Amino acid sequence: MALESSSSVLRHAEQLEGESSEVRHLLLKIDEQRAAVKKIRMLSKESPENRISISNSGGIPLLVHLLSYRDSRIQEHAITDFLKLYIDESNKKFISREESIPAIIEAFARGIDWS
Repeated sequence: MALESSSSVLRHAEQLEGESSEVRHLLLKIDEQRAAVKKIRMLSKESPENRISISNSGGIPLLVHLLSYRDSRIQEHAITDFLKLYIDESNKKFISREESIPAIIEAFARGIDWS
């Protein structure tokens, strides 16, 4: 009986270790996404060409997806990215087609911690 409980404890410890590794991976992924959305923000500030390039390379659907994240920094950067991209007339069509406006409104409705 003691042997069974030892192996049970070992399996549980291995499971926790695996979950811990998965959590670390997800946290790294969130950090990478924060960095990427921030980079898009910086690039969209720099020039009209960058704004068009971001849109043409599929950046708008990705930003819409990031609006659903619960991470307030990712949402903040994504919303700011939309505002920067919206400056360009051709991007306005992309943004409205990709259901961006409802996603932005939903992010605001959920509440974003801007601090």
